[in-house]
Amino acid sequence: MSSYAKKYTSSKNEQSLFLTWESGYKNVKIYSGGRHLQTIVNPQIFKKGFNFVDEELKEIQLKFSTGNPIILRISVDGIKYKPEKNIGSAKEEKSVKRLSTLFWVIAGFSLLIDAVIIYSFSQIQVGIDVFTAGLFVRIGISLLITATYFVVAFSLRKNQAWAYFVGTAIFIFVTILWMYSLYYSSSGGVGLAISLIRILIIVQLIRYFNVARNTKKEGSDNNLLDAPGEDF
Repeated sequence: MSSYAKKYTSSKNEQSLFLTWESGYKNVKIYSGGRHLQTIVNPQIFKKGFNFVDEELKEIQLKFSTGNPIILRISVDGIKYKPEKNIGSAKEEKSVKRLSTLFWVIAGFSLLIDAVIIYSFSQIQVGIDVFTAGLFVRIGISLLITATYFVVAFSLRKNQAWAYFVGTAIFIFVTILWMYSLYYSSSGGVGLAISLIRILIIVQLIRYFNVARNTKKEGSDNNLLDAPGEDF
């Protein structure tokens, strides 16, 4: 299981807090000035709020925010603290919801391409034959794929792992079809550039495979996301 760490600070207090935890905010350990203050094993306790008193820092409260994503709010003696940066060799906890923006962009470009295809088709003054019937099928499939991208983008925003697998599989499949058709076309440099962009996107998507798998395995716990600079 991956472990993470983050520094929490406040402009109203010189004392900093350091938190380490496992995926889903399990086994949270709190440090300050090299002192180990507290260990919280079960993250469910943060739903109602967890308070404890330190002789030096006074009362410390940790509580999950409402809404999505869930943020771990921290206050020390009534002063709110914000996450600043990761510490040591620990890495920031990733979430598939970060891919939501990427799929919104993919959906937008796909919709634009659909609009161009439909407009071009509307300019063809021919009767309904096998050729035009094939175009209707192609447009229908393309619109269905575009609609799926929009659904995937919306679902990823809610950190739903299945959307990652569906969106990635469709994008890879469409890329394979694109590169196959490119082999028989004369699109030249433009086609190669688009292919390169698609490959780079696939590489980025593959990097999130383990994140999506852990999200699916651990369920709603991975809706927890405490991003640096997140406002309260």
